[in-house]
Amino acid sequence: MKHLTRVIIIVFIVSLALTQVHSILRYFDESLARTKINIFLDASYKREVTVQWYLFFLCQYFFLICCMFIATMACIRYSFRLTMVFFTGMVYLMVGLNENATKFFNFLLFISFGLKIKL
Repeated sequence: MKHLTRVIIIVFIVSLALTQVHSILRYFDESLARTKINIFLDASYKREVTVQWYLFFLCQYFFLICCMFIATMACIRYSFRLTMVFFTGMVYLMVGLNENATKFFNFLLFISFGLKIKL
């Protein structure tokens, strides 16, 4: 248990620190941060963004993945019911139904915890 806690803390701190890479890049090398790159592999598609913007969103997605891993590990350790609620909500969010995700989470929590129904 202690080893898992240490790993989770290290993963969280590293992923949180990586969210500031774009600012550090801009501080040390402004010209590289403002360089435009094409985000598509195929040259026929064109969408140019700055390196700073690309790193910002790449690190934000990495932080989100790490937070989901940490929450999953906590849910698995806590209870199976909470794990099912979390996984169902995350799948619902990944499908792209963001505006209804809060309602869906509340509904699942009400069913699983409020009524004490085992999933």
